[in-house]
Amino acid sequence: MSDWTTYTETEGLISNLVYSSGMDYEGRMWFGGKQPNGVACYDGSSWQRFTSVECGLGPGHVWDMAVDHQGDMWFGTAGGGVTRYDGRSWKRYTMQDGLAGDHVYAIAVGDNGNVWLGCAPAPDVIIQEGGVTMFDGTRFTCLTSDFVQGRHVGGGNSGLCDNRVYAIVFDGDGNAWFGTKGGGICCYTGLEWDTWNTRTGFPCDEVGDGAAALDDESNVWFGLRGRGACRFKGLEDWTILGMDEGLAGSYVYAIVPGPDGRLWFGCAPDPEQVTAEGGVTVFDGTTCQSYSSDFTGGEFVGGGNSLLVDNRVYTILFDRDGNGWFGTKGGGVSRLDREAVLR
Repeated sequence: MSDWTTYTETEGLISNLVYSSGMDYEGRMWFGGKQPNGVACYDGSSWQRFTSVECGLGPGHVWDMAVDHQGDMWFGTAGGGVTRYDGRSWKRYTMQDGLAGDHVYAIAVGDNGNVWLGCAPAPDVIIQEGGVTMFDGTRFTCLTSDFVQGRHVGGGNSGLCDNRVYAIVFDGDGNAWFGTKGGGICCYTGLEWDTWNTRTGFPCDEVGDGAAALDDESNVWFGLRGRGACRFKGLEDWTILGMDEGLAGSYVYAIVPGPDGRLWFGCAPDPEQVTAEGGVTVFDGTTCQSYSSDFTGGEFVGGGNSLLVDNRVYTILFDRDGNGWFGTKGGGVSRLDREAVLR
């Protein structure tokens, strides 16, 4: 019997183009898809699908999702703002309500329960829009940058390095870290900002969508576009984990701690190429072990070493039993059984 199981639209997914995933307080797993746009919920035995039109998520697909301290699910969409679901009703928030931008790429919940949203203007539009929005349960507070995709637009109200915010993570001291597309990475202590980008000697200015995590040694990780992943040990020491070190692909779109503390990376080839690069890598702090597919974007490329359904892995989720769920761009979702996850 195989360690891998594949779930597609036939089994109940909203779409085989899976960009995001999350788990609610009841242990149900949610997967955000594109074409059609919406989310699918799996309770371990049956699926329920919600299209964007039916539930009011907004016009775009779901880039990211998270559960807050009250157990409500939050869904960030491409152009439709963010939607909160309390298990009974759906409530959508947009720029008219106070968001910094209607394209919401990242969602993170702080220790105090505040919901942080990484926003952006529409793709390839360079205007003063986007940034970070914090919701305290009552009102929205926005932090904005003078830059959009590395280009100066002015009008920012903070030291945020760019308004295209694609990833958010909090470190062990409660500092907020933001990964952007075009401005690199910055850290906000509540008083001061630190920035890492090509202008300061960092090798990359673009972070993968939603690719950020805190490991069990309190190191901050970001996935990079075309350069693998980066580990920050505090504010001074950073190192790159790339394909030369065993990573399955140089474009990293997901980083998630597994049930035993090892980090799992969702990788992919260059978005403009169809190659055998990509897949899933698990890193124990020293060595990498990778799983690859025979398919990339639904096209056969060969060379796979597992039954992972596709090499474009955009999201990773571990359920309460420790099984790994890997959402792909084109193949649906692959589940790896707990025994293999811990192997």
